[in-house]
Amino acid sequence: SLHDALPIYAYRLYKEKGIGKIQETEPMKLGTLIHCLILEPDKFNERYYVFDGETPTTQQMKNFCKLLSEDEDISVAYEKCYSVKSLSKKEVRERAKEKEDKLLPYIKSLKLSKDKVIINTEDLAKATEIVRKYEKANFIKTIAETCGLDKDSLELHSETMIFAKLLEIDIKGKIDLIINDKDGNYVIVDLKTSVNPFYDEFIKSIENYKYDRELAYYRSLLENENRKSNNLKIGRAHV
Repeated sequence: SLHDALPIYAYRLYKEKGIGKIQETEPMKLGTLIHCLILEPDKFNERYYVFDGETPTTQQMKNFCKLLSEDEDISVAYEKCYSVKSLSKKEVRERAKEKEDKLLPYIKSLKLSKDKVIINTEDLAKATEIVRKYEKANFIKTIAETCGLDKDSLELHSETMIFAKLLEIDIKGKIDLIINDKDGNYVIVDLKTSVNPFYDEFIKSIENYKYDRELAYYRSLLENENRKSNNLKIGRAHV
C-alpha cells in the first residue's frame, strides 16, 4: 500500500540525496522551543539557557562570538570572521570591540550554557505567548470530542519514539503526541508552527510541505505496533 511504501521512499531519499539533513533555521528553532514548552515542559531547564540580549543574525557573527567565548584575541577573532582589507590594526580592534560590546551577553551565555540551546528573553516570550493560546484553545478536549474518544479515560503520550520494521527495513520515528482512550482508540497529533496565523495559510503550509506524508509515516509505525488501523485517526487542527 501507499503508506507502507512511504518509509522506504523516505529512507532512500535520506541515504541517496541527504534529504533530512536539514540545517535548523531560526523559525525551526522557535518551533522546537514551543514543542518543548507544550509537550515536555519539565525538560526546559535542562535543554535551554536563557539570556537577555541580542542574538547573532549571521554566521559570521556566530563564529566571532564563538571565538571570543574560547578566549581568542578580539582582533584575531575579527580578522578570522570579517574582511579587514584596507583597515589598520587600530580600526580592526575598534570594530571588533564595537561588535563585542553589542553581543557581550550572548558571548557570556556561550561560556555558561554548557551545551544547552541558547535563547534570548524575546524568543522565550514569543514562544510562551503561543503556548498560552494553545492552552486557552483547550486543544486536547477539542481533539477528543472531534475524534470520538472517551474524554474520561484519555491518556497522553508526548514525544513517543516508535520502532518498526517495514519491508525488512528497520525504521523509527518520534511522534509529538499520541492520545488514546480505554476503548483502544488512538489519535496522532503532530504540532506545527507557522509564521502566518491564518487558517487558509496553515492549510497551504500543509500542502506545500507535505505534512500529510509525515502523518502517514507515523500511522505506518503505529500500525506495525499492532494498533488497529480502524481505531487510529489522523487529522489536522488550527490554533
